[in-house]
Amino acid sequence: MLQPRRARAGKRLYRERDIKIILAIRRLRQVEKYTVKGAREKLKEEPALWRDLHVEAETTGSRQPAGSEEVINEMRRMLVELRRLVDGGS
Repeated sequence: MLQPRRARAGKRLYRERDIKIILAIRRLRQVEKYTVKGAREKLKEEPALWRDLHVEAETTGSRQPAGSEEVINEMRRMLVELRRLVDGGS
């Protein structure tokens, strides 16, 4: 489902599609109390749940998006949590 590309240094590069899927999984897990397996199945059955999400970063000139460090840290926490859940952790 998630298909991040890799940079030459091995870092994952997440596209807007990947971010939408992560946010949809997070909502299904935290708000609707789905299991990881259930969230995957739901997103496969209803791709509009992630495709219709609107992801936008506010920018000011050439500066980074407002609050981008907080957003990156939150995304990092979400990805670590998703990885733990997918790997079978509790």
